[in-house]
Amino acid sequence: LMVCPSPAFGLYLAIRICVRPNQGDEVMTIGPGFSENFNDVHQIGAVNVEIPTFAEDDFELRLDEIRSRLTERTRCIVLTNPNNPTGTVYRRDTLEGLAAIATEFDLGVIVDQDFERQVYDGREYVNFANLPGMRERTITVFGTSKDLGLTGFRVGYVVAPAEIMPILTTPTFNYA
Repeated sequence: LMVCPSPAFGLYLAIRICVRPNQGDEVMTIGPGFSENFNDVHQIGAVNVEIPTFAEDDFELRLDEIRSRLTERTRCIVLTNPNNPTGTVYRRDTLEGLAAIATEFDLGVIVDQDFERQVYDGREYVNFANLPGMRERTITVFGTSKDLGLTGFRVGYVVAPAEIMPILTTPTFNYA
């Protein structure tokens, strides 16, 4: 676990260690989504590949949309669950399918769980890192703003495999 000066900064660090800046590496993001994720990808010097979601599906992920956009340059997927701004809480079967894709294509998964306690419709909330085989390939970012109402406090924390922590906590770390 690493404490950081905001969940947004934790997301930036997580994306940064997954890509090589200005080398054409791709980061998949979900749209609509948290605009800072798109900005981080561009700021780091990677290529944003937006995965669309659709109102007629209640903004649930379509796994075929992910598969159709994968290339040899795809390095990671950024997922906000529940989604910001749609509020979609992704179904277990969808997340299991995403986990299978991440394993098959050796992708990192960065999960923004800042809204994990904002589930009101009785839907099951699934922590992606707890799915079989995902703990070792997932970086999860949490915050205090939403669930504790400490929006001005700007404290975030990152949970990642032990092997990644030295990279995250080094001021000038090597790229992927």
